[in-house]
Amino acid sequence: MSNFSSVAERYHHLGNSKYQLGDYRGAIFDYTKSIQSNSNNHLVYYNRGVVKSELGDNHSAIADYNRAILINSNYALDYNNRGIAKYELEDYQGAINELNQAV
Repeated sequence: MSNFSSVAERYHHLGNSKYQLGDYRGAIFDYTKSIQSNSNNHLVYYNRGVVKSELGDNHSAIADYNRAILINSNYALDYNNRGIAKYELEDYQGAINELNQAV
């Protein structure tokens, strides 16, 4: 783990590993620790949003995608996944808008 230069990066990578192993709650914990150490990495918010969506917490996932987009508005997957979360919440027009933005 010494290859990662910061605490935030370490937690981000731990979160990724836990997500791949199916430990979604552990992944959210580690992503949150990463954010607490450095709140300017849009990918951590994106990844935490993905996990929250997997758990069916689409409202909270959308909040993470919103934050990711504030940091980096050019990452299409944020819009894509926010659209999917809105679709799951039956906000179909919102989903269409997000998916169009992703394109």
